[in-house]
Amino acid sequence: MWEDAETIRVNFGQPMPLFPLDGVVLLPHAVLPLHIFEDRYRQMVADALDGAGQIAVATFEGQRWKQEYHGSPPLRPAVGVGQIIQHEALADGRYNLLLQGVCRARIAEEQALDGEREYRLARRAPVERQESGGALEDVRARLHGLLTDAP
Repeated sequence: MWEDAETIRVNFGQPMPLFPLDGVVLLPHAVLPLHIFEDRYRQMVADALDGAGQIAVATFEGQRWKQEYHGSPPLRPAVGVGQIIQHEALADGRYNLLLQGVCRARIAEEQALDGEREYRLARRAPVERQESGGALEDVRARLHGLLTDAP
């Protein structure tokens, strides 16, 4: 793991590249290995490496993405903001990455695609923990017990 993960800053006022995946989430402190091969996402990684090195991993909303994959299918609003902690640029332009989760965020608005880039950008807002009681707290307590108690 990357030891400086606690000191990473995210500028929520600046747009961030969105990398939508089906059924993949990036949680804080988790490390996600990625192989980037599509042209638009190669451009996204190159741009991210020229900047803060951060990418927001999003998940598709519903199944429309299967028909609209090369367009802009709907995304769920919650994303995981990740920091590229290791990258390998391959000779043919593909990338191998390790992306470490920094925080959760919410897509506040998405910018329209322009002629200079083919990947999506979003403005983000931090996700705040919502306090609630009842069943959710019971599930959290049970999950915490399962993860901390020795077998």
